[in-house]
Amino acid sequence: NGLPVIEFGLFTSHHIWLNGLLAIIAVVWSINLFNFMDGMDGMAAMQACFIFTIGGILLYFSNADLLALLSGGLAATVLGFLFWNWPAAKIFMGDVGSTCLGLLVVVFCIISQRYYHLSVMLWFMLYELFFIDTTFTLIRRLLNKKAYDERHLTFAFHRLHQAGWSTRKILYSTMVVNIVIACLTLAAYSFSHYLFYFWLLETVLLISIYLLIERVKPMFAD
Repeated sequence: NGLPVIEFGLFTSHHIWLNGLLAIIAVVWSINLFNFMDGMDGMAAMQACFIFTIGGILLYFSNADLLALLSGGLAATVLGFLFWNWPAAKIFMGDVGSTCLGLLVVVFCIISQRYYHLSVMLWFMLYELFFIDTTFTLIRRLLNKKAYDERHLTFAFHRLHQAGWSTRKILYSTMVVNIVIACLTLAAYSFSHYLFYFWLLETVLLISIYLLIERVKPMFAD
């Protein structure tokens, strides 16, 4: 019966056709987003483990036991893959793996919103590290008349690597950021009236990190 309600934190949309359109856009973007970010050993798998672990906890708190179990099982499955994908990787995810994970994030988001009233903003908070890097990078490439669909090494984590950071250092640093994101997301769930402000705080943090990386290694050298 579609999506009659989408809770965004600051406001709620009750327009079923608009909600459906937004869901389609989210699915397409998420599939491509995860595929874009699968450009470093361990990165996509680590983020999938993080998203589905914390997402599973949120679902458990929302009494969505079966969905929480599925989310936790998916996180555990990807963790087994991550063991072999950790740098230096022995196996790789490929497009089939990354696009499937991108799809599943939005599927879990839609189902938990539709049937358990878990705000989509909570899933977005878990996903936002990837979203900020991908969206900002692609918009900047378009503004600089660079092809958005060709392979490139201008995402933030690529540029950190170019600046001399090892792959493992980037992954460990991402883990630290994920811990902060997890705390903010769980706080936003517990204090739902302040969800928008927790999201805003996280967004400012991630944009600040993006700008710091830009100072260390600019996307486009003069």
